[in-house]
Amino acid sequence: MKHSYLLFAAVALIAMATHAGAGEEILPPLTSPAVVQTNGPQGLLSHGDWWSNSAGGNQPHLFYLYVPAYVPDGFTVRLELFDPECFQTGGELDELKGSAWDETRFQLLAPDGSTIVADRTYPADALTSESWNGLAEFTPGQYGRGIYQILATTAVDDENTYRLRIVENDPDGTAGSGDEIHLAIGRSALQMLTRATAILHFYAPPGTGELLLANFGMDDNEAVVYTSPSGENIAGTVSGDGVWNNSASALLPPPGGDLVQTPQSGWWSLQLTAAGDNQFSLYGPQPFIMGDAPSAPSLSAELQNSRTQVRKGELITYSATIRNQGAAAAHACTLAVALSPGLIVTQPGEGAIAPDGSWLWTTGLLPAGAERTLTFTLFISSESTSPVAATALASGEGPFLQKYSSAPARDIDQLVVAGAISGLIWQDLNHDGKRDAGEPGMAGIKIDLYGPTLEVLASDTSDAAGAYAFRFLPIGSYQVRPDAAFLPDGWDATTTIQSEWLLVTDLGESLADINLGYNTFETPVELSRFTAVAGRGTIELAWTTQSETNNLGFHLYRSLSEEGPFTRITSALIPGAGNSQSRRNYSWSDPLPAVQGTFYYRLSDISYAGVETMHGVASATLVEAPGQFSLAQNYPNPFNSSTAITFTMPESGPVRIMIHNLLGQAVRLLVDQVREAGEHRLLWDGRDENGMTVPAGVYLYTMQADEFRTTRKLQFLR
Repeated sequence: MKHSYLLFAAVALIAMATHAGAGEEILPPLTSPAVVQTNGPQGLLSHGDWWSNSAGGNQPHLFYLYVPAYVPDGFTVRLELFDPECFQTGGELDELKGSAWDETRFQLLAPDGSTIVADRTYPADALTSESWNGLAEFTPGQYGRGIYQILATTAVDDENTYRLRIVENDPDGTAGSGDEIHLAIGRSALQMLTRATAILHFYAPPGTGELLLANFGMDDNEAVVYTSPSGENIAGTVSGDGVWNNSASALLPPPGGDLVQTPQSGWWSLQLTAAGDNQFSLYGPQPFIMGDAPSAPSLSAELQNSRTQVRKGELITYSATIRNQGAAAAHACTLAVALSPGLIVTQPGEGAIAPDGSWLWTTGLLPAGAERTLTFTLFISSESTSPVAATALASGEGPFLQKYSSAPARDIDQLVVAGAISGLIWQDLNHDGKRDAGEPGMAGIKIDLYGPTLEVLASDTSDAAGAYAFRFLPIGSYQVRPDAAFLPDGWDATTTIQSEWLLVTDLGESLADINLGYNTFETPVELSRFTAVAGRGTIELAWTTQSETNNLGFHLYRSLSEEGPFTRITSALIPGAGNSQSRRNYSWSDPLPAVQGTFYYRLSDISYAGVETMHGVASATLVEAPGQFSLAQNYPNPFNSSTAITFTMPESGPVRIMIHNLLGQAVRLLVDQVREAGEHRLLWDGRDENGMTVPAGVYLYTMQADEFRTTRKLQFLR
């Protein structure tokens, strides 16, 4: 007579049985079509049992009993066996070998691996048949907490079937709280009672390189399906009679089997369909778990701070929250926070320690759905030009001493003490003033940084990608230009950034993407000026050419963004000079509705050959429609003698315009009186209320009229 059974192996991980109901745990569950089967040492390899066979490992079958650290000292643990010898051929089958029933011995070892808690041999006795029989009663206070081993040995060549049970496995009566006592399969066999489908579960820990899943003796319309933690179904192969799958051998370790490389970590499921009169065996380097996967914690960490930008000598208050969003409690929870150099914890908060330079907060037990928030204060002790990051990682212990950790939560504070200007210089092949795909950077070009008096303050050489950078810049005005000696003859700028002032206004302000475009082909038009000036309802465009070669004429393009897209606004070509070596001035008026907004323009010239060449962007902000208050940007800006500030009044009334520094301190009151409706113009000479010239820097000017209030920036140079 053949019996169908499953064979299990485990290495370092513990497997768990499912709960049979509140307060107890049975392995396998009573609803399972499989039962535990222990084979005698004289059994044959053809039975598919490697460990207890004299031709194989000849080891006892092994189970684990896990007592968590949170079980009280005095809690009584009761381990029982159902029909441990199977004297009768009743509900749990026993395959008789030889002329007599063979005895079965069970040993329970304490977590130290040597202390014997219980040692009992069950003879062929009708008193044990088809009933639960006690193996051991003990308390954690007697033998400790941790992993107990259960060793099972059947004499001679008998095959004995049974089940295991933990009575009262939940000390606090709350399922998923993490103090449940569990049973697990280390190495053993399971016998299928009938033709049925069994669902098994196993755990692949993080870092598992591969899973070898092999079955034995499947020869009657059997099926195997593996399901990954993410839900992907993988069809397994099945063996023939007396061999392992993907092999012609009964030997173990199997030369074949189903190999899963770098499996996804987490709980896998395995669906097995086997006939009751067929042998079925399963081997693998990871344990296989009957029933559903256990509930587990799911931890997360969050960091929040009280500042968005910090400087040396300042304090930041942080809040760090650890959450358990899983279905089970997490024990021994910790929140580890790593800090970049230059940060000192001055008020660590409750439960904080600082091992190895990082901070660790112990929160203990965190029930399912609970969270805990910790606060601490950081002092900025040093200066840096890089972001300073705080990183938090939550971790805790769930079922079976499995560690659960969150993905790191990061919070970054900008800790910089100087500004920066960076960008790249590239070959603008189509002369459109923006870098398109395929346009290469220009390497080895010397880039000069100019100060407010147009002196060279620093230089940098563009790298292989055309990138350059100037760092550690104080507040001020700057220009960046390539050194003409490093540019090939005939190369022209396609961007206007070379003539624009760049303002570093606040501590730590960085100006990126200051990009310089150049082209390598001769242009029909040498352009020296292209401007846009806003009026009321119109924008006046003007440009000046130093020379023109075969120039048929010009077109103008408009956009609401500097990056485009640009739309042509000239229906007809504005005639050019053809060929000219003298300066020529052109203008064109763009009538627009009287609406507020900034408009961007590009100019193109058309050669006699029909080649269109684009020129850089000019922009203007259209003044507000009549009937509205407005405050225009000062001009010139920056300035070193005087600057004009223009504002409009839709009706007669009081108006106040004040100059402040960046600290909010009043510097100069320009006007505080009633003004008539219309446009007005003020001049500021860079002096304060006492007639003293103010320091160079950035200032704010604010207009207050009726309920209208607005503020703009300006820069004074000395």
